[in-house]
Amino acid sequence: MYAAVEIKVDTADNALSVSSRAVRGQGDARYCLIVRDGVLHRQPVVVAWDDGRRAGIVHGLNRDDRVMIAGSPLARAGARVEAVEESA
Repeated sequence: MYAAVEIKVDTADNALSVSSRAVRGQGDARYCLIVRDGVLHRQPVVVAWDDGRRAGIVHGLNRDDRVMIAGSPLARAGARVEAVEESA
């Protein structure tokens, strides 16, 4: 037995793709923690899509923002941190 299916995928022009682990909060209160000058900052974001692995951010982040993906669950805005690159 075979079936033809059509899968509709959310897309957004000019969305920045980040790890879904970087997006926190729910609904309209979504945000990312970004590192600026060694300090974490809470940055509100607008998420166009999230497939569980990657999320498309259409507002709130710039290409050169350093987004916290992993770290202590106790990490909060205002905390001093040292950013490291995630290995592939």
